Amino acid sequence: MKLNKKFFIFLGGLLLASVVFFTFFLGGKKKEYAKSEYCVEGIQLFNKDKYVLVGSKENDSFRYSQNYITDFKYNSLDEYDSVSSSKVNKEEYFKIKIYNLHDSTKITSKEVDIYSLLGRENTYRLKQIQDQFSKDGKEYLSFSMYSNEGGKIEKTIYVILSLDTGKIEKKMSENEFNEFLSKEDITIFPVEASSPMATNWKKGGIESQISSSTSNYHLGYGPGYLVASYDKGNLDLSGTNFAKLYPEISTNIKEMNKIYFRPEQYNEEEWFNDLIHWFAPEGQDVMELYATDETTGEKTQIRSFNDFKHWVETHPQKEN
Repeated sequence: MKLNKKFFIFLGGLLLASVVFFTFFLGGKKKEYAKSEYCVEGIQLFNKDKYVLVGSKENDSFRYSQNYITDFKYNSLDEYDSVSSSKVNKEEYFKIKIYNLHDSTKITSKEVDIYSLLGRENTYRLKQIQDQFSKDGKEYLSFSMYSNEGGKIEKTIYVILSLDTGKIEKKMSENEFNEFLSKEDITIFPVEASSPMATNWKKGGIESQISSSTSNYHLGYGPGYLVASYDKGNLDLSGTNFAKLYPEISTNIKEMNKIYFRPEQYNEEEWFNDLIHWFAPEGQDVMELYATDETTGEKTQIRSFNDFKHWVETHPQKEN
């Protein structure tokens, strides 16, 4: 009797485990969604509309070009492991908010839902947001999308969205997309990072001195942009030329994510000169900078980009 009782308990447990297993197997795993909210909270243009301050909840989750900033919000079913992708359901969306900077006195925005534009039969979902670029005076955003079809290898398409119209211009394969972006009439943003002199800022220790100065104000910098550090709550530009020149921007800067030089107006000489003037003490023309000769240790004061350029030309880098 005891044996029979143990047997029935074992059999019951086995049946229960089988029910749980087949329920999971037949019903599939719980649906998971990739989610993101809009992050841009404010936009201001200054210095004759050459510079843009963007207030954002997250670092670099928006994209920008000369006249547009794009922000993203999505709720997208994760189907990377699916044998075959389902149609996009009603709960899913991939929304893009497009900010128009053509008129600095009235920054406007419009919202598009890519999944709606692709139609009800669409099985493609967001994979990665790519570049903003310009062609023939018009600006575009690119992104990749994936779909698993009939157990085959994941299929990826690249989508080109017109930022002027908010409509899809093209869909293409990866090879077509790479060939398309390599054409001479395409400008990929931001363009300032390709400046031919940017790497030379390290010469003579100039880059480290500028970096040290901006770090004192909880800012980092790169070619054509400034970003807030992780402790941006301590960001305070009072007592600098920047605060004197742009009091409203200086007040709002604690909410910033990035200040950038509008790409088509970017000029390395102006960027260099602005930096060393902005972060000098109020009333002082430029911060104190000295280029150091790596051989002799001789120091030369640098007061402008032309000074620095001349120093670089007269102090060629030593060959290893």
